[in-house]
Amino acid sequence: MVWANLVLPYLISWYIFCAGLLREYPGFLQPILLDRTPLWIIMLLLLGLMIYLTYTAGITGIGRLSEFVGPVIMITLVVSFILNIVNADWHNLLPVYADSEWKNILTGSLGPAFWFPGPFTLLVVIAFMHNPKKALSKSMLGVGITIFMVFASTLMVLMVFGPDLAAKIRFSYFLYVRTINILNFIQNIDIFFMFICIFGVTAQLSLYLFVASYELGQWLNNKNWRRIILYIAPAIFIMAVLIPDETAITAYDKFWSSVIFPVCGIGIPLLLWIISIVKKKTVHA
Repeated sequence: MVWANLVLPYLISWYIFCAGLLREYPGFLQPILLDRTPLWIIMLLLLGLMIYLTYTAGITGIGRLSEFVGPVIMITLVVSFILNIVNADWHNLLPVYADSEWKNILTGSLGPAFWFPGPFTLLVVIAFMHNPKKALSKSMLGVGITIFMVFASTLMVLMVFGPDLAAKIRFSYFLYVRTINILNFIQNIDIFFMFICIFGVTAQLSLYLFVASYELGQWLNNKNWRRIILYIAPAIFIMAVLIPDETAITAYDKFWSSVIFPVCGIGIPLLLWIISIVKKKTVHA
């Protein structure tokens, strides 16, 4: 019973994370492209894509979509860097250290860093790998590529807008893409960027919906995890609709970094690791 209860914090974190992301992305999309469309309609359409992909294809279909979307997103980022290099000013990066000091830099980096390992999806996905021994190397490679691309995007935004303006802009990279203008011919490519992002967010949300549904089915000893989607998806939608504004999302980010990640990302795995070591020593003794 005690071991079964250890799953509860992970189930709660997956549901909360999925609802937060379902609320956050339409909140970014609505004021930019669909300002007259109710927010709940955008969330409902995105939820429909999640349900369709997860229910019909499962983890295999989500993986195939990610194999396609991942490289396309990286290529899109690199192309945006190249097209906007003429507007970049290296002097906007200076001084790197003098104004902030290492404590402020470290404190500001901790919040985003907690998101890179993901909401513990590897604990579930590893069971579907043909070679689980490669899980660590593959996951570290994926996290490393993501960190590098985010770092490069941050540098480009700073070089184009400068540190003062970039700190005040809400969707800094999206506005960065809007500044691309090559001879008044190559411009307004932000729509293409949004189109690519929809596929990426759909794959991400579908993965979290699969993890939440599959693990709840395992916990309840119900092999038909697809049927559980029909109950979980409306609950996630209601949770997302109940999130009032961006202030609540910011509070959720703090809750994630101060409570969820320390408990599910460090505390419980560390406890299980210590118990496994103690058991091995007991057996050999």
